[in-house]
Amino acid sequence: PITPHGQGPGLVLVEKETDPQQVVMVNLSCLLLKNLDNVGSCRSLRVCILADNFISTIDALIACVHIVKLDLKGNQLDRCIPSVFQITQLPGVVFWDSLRRLQLLHLHDNNIGTRKNIEGLSGCPNLTALTLYDTPLSLKGNYRHCIINSIWSLKALDNFVVSDEEIIENWILPLHFKTLCHHFYLNLYPAAKMGPYQSEMRAIHKIISEVNRIQSVYSPTLIIQRWIRGHLTRKSSLTAHNHLSFLMYSVSWCFTEMLSVFILSDLSLLCRDGRGSASESICPPSPLWRQTVNRPRERHGSKSAQLNSTCRFGPPLISLHPAM
Repeated sequence: PITPHGQGPGLVLVEKETDPQQVVMVNLSCLLLKNLDNVGSCRSLRVCILADNFISTIDALIACVHIVKLDLKGNQLDRCIPSVFQITQLPGVVFWDSLRRLQLLHLHDNNIGTRKNIEGLSGCPNLTALTLYDTPLSLKGNYRHCIINSIWSLKALDNFVVSDEEIIENWILPLHFKTLCHHFYLNLYPAAKMGPYQSEMRAIHKIISEVNRIQSVYSPTLIIQRWIRGHLTRKSSLTAHNHLSFLMYSVSWCFTEMLSVFILSDLSLLCRDGRGSASESICPPSPLWRQTVNRPRERHGSKSAQLNSTCRFGPPLISLHPAM
């Protein structure tokens, strides 16, 4: 079945002609395919299921730059048949670099035997989950460590999410965070019947979200980074709040000082003209001036008197009593 955009599976090209440029999902499992020349013309392809065929090369998919999931599981024959019909070596870095949206790649149950066969996968920038179990390569010692540290974007390999112990060498963690602990298990290849395009994309996003959730909970590195980011965020927010509070206080202080000067000047003029007295105050003095008004007078030569006369927080106090 080849699925154009917005339709479910089951549409066959023989029954209804479809523009290959609009095809977003293909399911060509168990069809004895040996080449992918026709699939390569589907430039909008996002989900490509090619499991259990006789495919030996996938170079034709280099033009399908929108692929998110690629299933090449089980593309091998019996041992008595020549290996020319088996996937033994994958394309190079240039091929995988063109598939910049690829996140799920299934290569298990193939005849991939050495690391050199998959060196090109290091060029896939967003590859998140990879399956290589049931291959000769997966039986070799230190297999997970080599694969994980050669594909930097990889977060899950063979149904287990990558732990910090596999990334940071000689870091011994408690059992809760250890490699292949049951907390890290996730079935990357669920045996479910293939649905329409929308359900397949939901399933892909569900797997990626679960991988990210497991890492966020059981990765000490990510936990520490989250704490540090939270601390820096709170600190920057507090600093911004303090700056805003200081600015508001400064504006309020300047306004109060100016208002006090205007009011006291008007009172002094009224007293000099004989139209009022100090007891007929229009407005009480500003609270910022009250301590200075009520402070007992000191000698002119004292340090406190000099300080009051040149106080930086406001002009000298204006007398409320008319000149005699």
